[in-house]
Amino acid sequence: MTDFSDSRKYTPSHLWLCLGADGLVTVGVTDHALETLGQINYVELPGYESQLEATEMCAQLASNFEVISICTPVSGEVVDTNQDAIETPGIINEDPFTAWLFKIRPKNLTEMDHLLDSTSYLSSCLYFAE
Repeated sequence: MTDFSDSRKYTPSHLWLCLGADGLVTVGVTDHALETLGQINYVELPGYESQLEATEMCAQLASNFEVISICTPVSGEVVDTNQDAIETPGIINEDPFTAWLFKIRPKNLTEMDHLLDSTSYLSSCLYFAE
């Protein structure tokens, strides 16, 4: 299931981000986060056209064991949310790298500069697993 693409950026809180050719940033959760969360049974996403600031709590994922809050890694306007994930939360577990959560039009792309590349993210996951 793991698909750590070099075209993505990652956060220490186990989110992936992908900058599209359209200038939008797609945000999703990695399978590493799902290992501890378990089967997702509830998804709450930010509202359409919400204005978010980096590190602002904007979404939640829940399983029978835990609820995690998701903070947006970049500032901007929410331009799309994955309604399929809301209606059928388990699709995130099936393939977290295609079952994105939301898309944002970033205010400042340089906010992505501090995020991790795939090698750094995987190294941090291995460090915490030891």
